[in-house]
Amino acid sequence: MIVIDYNPLVIATYFKIDEGWRNINSVKREFFRRVEDIESKFDTIYGKVIIVGDCGLSWRKEIYPAYKANRAKDSKDWKEIGIILKTLKDPIKQKLPFFEYETLEADDIIGWF
Repeated sequence: MIVIDYNPLVIATYFKIDEGWRNINSVKREFFRRVEDIESKFDTIYGKVIIVGDCGLSWRKEIYPAYKANRAKDSKDWKEIGIILKTLKDPIKQKLPFFEYETLEADDIIGWF
């Protein structure tokens, strides 16, 4: 199986699209195109694609409240990216296996596989 971390692929897809053309539909189309490209290159070796996502609140925050608190600030529109990340989940879940579990990040789930 090919396990893909949802958030970084959506974010990379978002920034690949020219700013004037960025919207939920263009990101959705490009996301599926990229997944199809990955699958067509590697499915004969590794199998089908599975998408894994972050559920939101990480268990790490319970243990260490400052987890990811010291990340450098930048000028990117993370609010818009957050909306796109939330909005795309349902259409993606309709087409691809998508796994997310409460309090786990995608990396935790990938570790299970």
